Amino acid sequence: MLLEEIKAALVGRWISVAPEVRPSRKPDGTLKPFFLSRSFVYHSEDRFELSVVNYADPFGKTPLATIDMAGHMFWRGEHAIATGAQRVDFIADDAYAVTPSAQGFADVLNKLAATGYAPDPRDSM
Repeated sequence: MLLEEIKAALVGRWISVAPEVRPSRKPDGTLKPFFLSRSFVYHSEDRFELSVVNYADPFGKTPLATIDMAGHMFWRGEHAIATGAQRVDFIADDAYAVTPSAQGFADVLNKLAATGYAPDPRDSM
């Protein structure tokens, strides 16, 4: 399939049909499952929107946080290993926001991101 055909077929919204499991690593290097769902929108002119919801459980019953991003895609050519696939860089240069859904996760974020960031004025309301 030609690149322009791939782009034309990609236009629209793509949503996870069930929670996904992705590998991640604990600080000691052992594997740990990472549960998420995605909603991806590809717009013409190589623009995208992506919303990722992270879950504490494999059934997607306990959301931890939502990451929303939007920006540009840069197509880098055919993938060297996956025949028919393309290499693409996603640059979240229009939007990037993390919204905690669980108090414990919000507490961790507040500790990690306290230095160098201004407090959200909505927090004082």
